[in-house]
Amino acid sequence: MEEGQPGIQYCIKSQILKVNSMIKKCLIPLFLFLFLITSCQTIGSEKTFGQYFEDIKSLVSDKTDDSEDIPEQKRTPIEQESINPKPIKSAGTIFYTPGRVDTSKYRTQSIDPIVKKVPGNIKRNVFNDPVSYLPELVSFLIDNVEDPFMTVKILHDWIADNIAYDSVSYFSGNLPGQSYINTLLNKRSVCEGYANLFLEMSRLAGIRSEKISGFARGAGYSLFDNDNVTDSNHAWNAVYIKDGWYLVDVTWDSGHLNGRSYKKDYGTSYLFLEPSKMLYTHYPIASTWQLLGSELLAEEFQKLPSYRGNFFQIGLDVLDGVEKVNFCDNSVELLIPTSEDIFLSTIVIDEKGKNYDNRGFVQKAGNETTISAVFPSPGRWILRIFAKTKEDSVGSWVVDLGYISSTKTDLKFPVQYKNYQENGFFLYSPMGNNLTIGEKTEIRIKLPGYKIAFIEAGSNRIPMDVDGDIFYATMEIPNVSELRMFGSRSESTRNFKGIMAFPVIK
Repeated sequence: MEEGQPGIQYCIKSQILKVNSMIKKCLIPLFLFLFLITSCQTIGSEKTFGQYFEDIKSLVSDKTDDSEDIPEQKRTPIEQESINPKPIKSAGTIFYTPGRVDTSKYRTQSIDPIVKKVPGNIKRNVFNDPVSYLPELVSFLIDNVEDPFMTVKILHDWIADNIAYDSVSYFSGNLPGQSYINTLLNKRSVCEGYANLFLEMSRLAGIRSEKISGFARGAGYSLFDNDNVTDSNHAWNAVYIKDGWYLVDVTWDSGHLNGRSYKKDYGTSYLFLEPSKMLYTHYPIASTWQLLGSELLAEEFQKLPSYRGNFFQIGLDVLDGVEKVNFCDNSVELLIPTSEDIFLSTIVIDEKGKNYDNRGFVQKAGNETTISAVFPSPGRWILRIFAKTKEDSVGSWVVDLGYISSTKTDLKFPVQYKNYQENGFFLYSPMGNNLTIGEKTEIRIKLPGYKIAFIEAGSNRIPMDVDGDIFYATMEIPNVSELRMFGSRSESTRNFKGIMAFPVIK
């Protein structure tokens, strides 16, 4: 779509008005024609003249999307609600702009301060009288803001901070109207309400915006099932800024479901996320809203891993040769480029969600991280990967990868203690076998900056030899349930730090 072309919604509404005018001019001859039809009692037609009249009234009705109720039906979780949207009609071209603006600086993971400074009278009344006070709210929020991207971020932030996901109505199956007015009156909605409110606030701010309908891989998404991309279960937005379209999903940036409860969890992972990255989780009904130079087909989407927005937010790149579901023997090893301040962790779970301890192991060397995983039986397994930076206390879930193993292994990995990767530790052996009672085994590990290290076996301490940063010990595995490794950066201290623990097999 070229700049200056009327918006899709405007075009549709103008055409409806024209059709309404034509229909109204033809009502009298049309009534006579229908009367003749109903008088003939044709086979297969059980409509009365009154029913035809009601049909005609529905055609000339001025009812808009804002007044439509969402049909009552069973719905899937927050990111997968069924909204029965009307697909946006294609303009016949791909909305693709090669010279897109780098919007990464707007994904700050923090709410703009202006959101917390809204005057009390506007803050209260916008939820009581949205029609009168929403223009005042928008005017206050964007006053003196010249950057259109920042304008959109502020609107995004206000909605994400002030509107809650309507988990109660969702789980009951009875949803109220999802117009922007109802969303403000209720202070909550599902994705349709979030998208409608963003649409109206963008209009008031002078930002061209559209609502997109499509399939999203949300909380109810099943890794091993085929994605039903023809089932529209989500709504998000696009904004047109500086000759290009940019995608926004306020719903997913506002929080998430925890069981049957909604948890506020502000983020910016889906604010201006690049179209090629958004497509790992969002597949629009109208292919034009993929915003790519060429269309990604449904069968191609089926194979894509479900990289979450924070996967890209934290600075990770797509893994070469890895699909949504992969086949293996009984183990897998991934080599992932990671900058110095990015740290990964992983767990192995079955398709029912049960976690299997000691089946995943992560080590970092420079700007590369190796993830190893083993599977204890043939079948379907999920490798769940988490990521964090040095500033984060815990990692965030960034992607699930599916594996179908053909055999099993009893191998279990050692348990890493806190800050294993941050300290630059790296285990060389044992890695491919379990520690078994009575067997002779070498333990070799890199401990940068450490002066002392030892192995604790029950009440016994076995000192490790050292060569630079490399500590090692060869030993016959004693009759204990595990071996634990400790060390210190000082030769004189008695305050030793835990490094890792090795399970022992009898």
